[in-house]
Amino acid sequence: MPIDERQVNPEDERLSGRVVFASMVGVWLCYFLLITLRGAIVGLEFQDELLWRRALVCLIGVGVTALLWLCLRVVEQRSLGIKIAVALIASMPGAIMIAQANRWVFDSIEEKVEQQMGKDRGIALRRDDAGNLLIDLPRTQMNEDVEDVLPQSVLIAPAPTALDQWKMTFDLAIGRYFLLLAWAALFLALLAGAQARAAERRGERFRSAAKAAELRSLRYQVNPHFLFNTFNSLSALVMTGKAERAEQMIQTISRFYRHSLADDST
Repeated sequence: MPIDERQVNPEDERLSGRVVFASMVGVWLCYFLLITLRGAIVGLEFQDELLWRRALVCLIGVGVTALLWLCLRVVEQRSLGIKIAVALIASMPGAIMIAQANRWVFDSIEEKVEQQMGKDRGIALRRDDAGNLLIDLPRTQMNEDVEDVLPQSVLIAPAPTALDQWKMTFDLAIGRYFLLLAWAALFLALLAGAQARAAERRGERFRSAAKAAELRSLRYQVNPHFLFNTFNSLSALVMTGKAERAEQMIQTISRFYRHSLADDST
């Protein structure tokens, strides 16, 4: 039966969920390993705590990448330009979501990092209730008759404003934006390969259908001549009194047509 192009399953051109999920995990796993390696090289403190926090951010990144995939899946059958435009636009809010999650996950360890930095430099760093970063100066003794001066704190960094927080979030989002674009480029490359293979399979099916149609056409042309010659041969056998040979020929023709009507083309 000839193949109608409209009956081709569009799922043939789509990537399997397993391949898509593996690409997401692969990209974020590479990011996790690179960031962890960089932290080990520069000697960051609290590696144990940073490790699970990075892993959590990467898991969130996989979830956001899955949302980006849903957006791209809507335009899988559209032109390459449309798919690129959707990737460029949809990646930005996704990157902001990951950056915000990154800040939320790492804010709780920021105070420990600041205290460790102060300890390494021999100073006391702390944040007040307003979020200002202060240095506590030690007591100094003027002379034996003067009482110790009370500890003083020096402001070295004011509490970040809402605008400052958005700037930090946007700065983090830029890196995650290009990471999402890298995955989108990988996905589009895999999708193009899948569509090329599907087109090749369709072409093979069409060629097979055309060959089968050609064979059927030849069979329709041959059958009348075959039957004409067969009946003439049978008529000659009957007229010459060769009934046994005629019977044998009839049985042979019967077996031939029985095999011709079978599903197996051989």
